[in-house]
Amino acid sequence: GRRVAHLPLTKNGLARDVPLSARAMGIIQALPQRADGPIFGTRNYSHAFAAACRRAGITDLRFHDLRHEATSRLFERGLSLPQVAAITGHRTWAMLARYTHPRAEELAQLLDSEGVCPLCGQVRPGRDANGSAPGERLSGVDTGGFA
Repeated sequence: GRRVAHLPLTKNGLARDVPLSARAMGIIQALPQRADGPIFGTRNYSHAFAAACRRAGITDLRFHDLRHEATSRLFERGLSLPQVAAITGHRTWAMLARYTHPRAEELAQLLDSEGVCPLCGQVRPGRDANGSAPGERLSGVDTGGFA
């Protein structure tokens, strides 16, 4: 089936479709079925989240913090700026940047991976993670794609 959540009303007033992972679909499908209304039984997610945190003894965590965390993790998975913006609903890079918190350790790993784009984390087409294209070697030395 469709792995998309339709959001008819968002904070910016525009409707949008958000892609869902297979894991998210499994969680949603395991919930009690509802004929109409929100799938989680409430429209006040911040209040419900705060109550759940209190019951679990979690302090200093807001529902909105999850948006920051998820946005950073999408970039770490190698999604591009337009792809992340389509999922999060951000309409400008400036607003999206406020939600992005890359980890220094993972940035350092990207710097050492010549075949990986340092901006988006994606392996360059036709290259392995070391930057080599098939058969692209110079005197037995890996050129990293730059001969």
